[in-house]
Amino acid sequence: MVVAALVGCGHVSKRNDGNASVGGAAASGGNGSSGSGGPTPSGGAATEPPACSLSAPPEVPLRALGASALQNELAQLGQSLDGEVYPEPSSLIYDDQEPNASATFVSGHAAFVQGLARRVTADAAGLGKLLGCDVKAAAQKCQAKLFEFVVARLFRGQTSAETEAELQQVFDMGQGLVGDFQGGARAVLEVALQSPEFLYRVEVGRPVEGAPADWSRPTDVEMASRLSFLLWDRGPDDELLAAAARGELTDPADIEAQARRMLADERARAGVRRFYRELLRLTGAFPEGHASPELTPEIVALMDEEFNGFVERATFDGPGDYQALFSPSSWLNGRLASYYGLPGVKGEAFRAVELDATRYAGLLTQPAWLVRPSSATWTSPSTRGWIAAGAFLCQVAPLKPPDAIVTVQPPQEPPALTTRERLAEHASSPACAGCHQLIDPIGLALEHFDGAGRYRETEGGLAIDTRGHWAPSGPTFEGAAELGALLANEDTARSCFVSQWARFAFGRAEEQRNECARAELLEQFSHDPSVPELLVALTQTDSFRFRKAQP
Repeated sequence: MVVAALVGCGHVSKRNDGNASVGGAAASGGNGSSGSGGPTPSGGAATEPPACSLSAPPEVPLRALGASALQNELAQLGQSLDGEVYPEPSSLIYDDQEPNASATFVSGHAAFVQGLARRVTADAAGLGKLLGCDVKAAAQKCQAKLFEFVVARLFRGQTSAETEAELQQVFDMGQGLVGDFQGGARAVLEVALQSPEFLYRVEVGRPVEGAPADWSRPTDVEMASRLSFLLWDRGPDDELLAAAARGELTDPADIEAQARRMLADERARAGVRRFYRELLRLTGAFPEGHASPELTPEIVALMDEEFNGFVERATFDGPGDYQALFSPSSWLNGRLASYYGLPGVKGEAFRAVELDATRYAGLLTQPAWLVRPSSATWTSPSTRGWIAAGAFLCQVAPLKPPDAIVTVQPPQEPPALTTRERLAEHASSPACAGCHQLIDPIGLALEHFDGAGRYRETEGGLAIDTRGHWAPSGPTFEGAAELGALLANEDTARSCFVSQWARFAFGRAEEQRNECARAELLEQFSHDPSVPELLVALTQTDSFRFRKAQP
């Protein structure tokens, strides 16, 4: 049933590991050609010789809305969501585990949307403003507007005769119980906000004429959602839905044109923020009791704004290339600069600030992620290294190391040993050495940044040693600045960066069969390291334009 309530149901996995391919190759950008194996979408009939053979299209997992996308979609109802608490629906797509939602989410979300629907419909004038009609004077017109809002905004264009019949049934029941239009509207919103069409990115697909039976492609409406959630972290706007209605989201040139329009829109900044926040595990609330007393909620909020502003500026307000992510700069206001001990920044407004190139390396040294695993007396270099090695090098130690690698207890008194020396004693254990050799050198390169995110030269009066290397025998570095320079220029890190965006775009981990697509994306990225151009190229891949047919 289209609007079946989620209450009492489980959460469908977002990953299907039976076929986790990234798919075919990216177009070289600008010409609209697919440049990859699989069917040519133009006209829906022809096929082309594959430049890189893809034996089967990728299976597409049923993806639930992430926490930020859910917030963005709920914001369409015009109610303040500040301070509202309801459980987050899923784990990060970078984790090697099946994302799922607990019964807590199911019941918590149900209670939350009941209250939200009540607030939306409490005032007839406010409800009429949301729908663009007069609830008291034109109830029939407003009912049509209500259904249009649900289908276009909440169901993201997905509709059928069954949908309309069910919406009418729910409206009639709600109106009958309460006795007015607002009661019917409240019932519709309550059910719609718990439905699979709202909480999941539902795709069915359609056959590809002239292709094998297992090849399918998203419908134009489904493609609108693929684009909008990748680039905006929210559902499609009116222009995307109108293009879908005209059948203009099938040809790769049309998809590219929409991608470029969307990247030029301010809403693209939200999609970029979400990627980097997930990449460096900046989701959810700040962990209480882990940081210095000086690291107040106000400072944490300013650090998050610094992080968001930095990645937005690095992507959109300049050349937008990969190297900009590791530039010695940040996004600061006077309050935060004073906290860091950086002179010359005044006022409440944030602005771009150039920093000491011997100390800072852009994204790598952003305090917002460095302070999350730390405490007042312990920087947790192993956890920092685990996060950074996974994010920038795709070197992922067995999942669950955070529980093990933080078992070194922070000192209760001023340390007689540096963090490096104490960690070396722990990591020398044969059971621990394998993982620590991968992650510790990277985490220790960041030791000049204390648990509260501020630069320091010494630790407890002892000199800090930040030398390290990429395990097992990679290049050496000393400190965050040298490590950042390596990440900005090494092929290993560039390849990982492309892989991370592919995972983010397609919602699944990679397998060997992805090498073909990754090679072509990397080839383009080596010629043009523009992050926006990489995003355009991702929309041209077979994995973005096609899917495995539903059985």
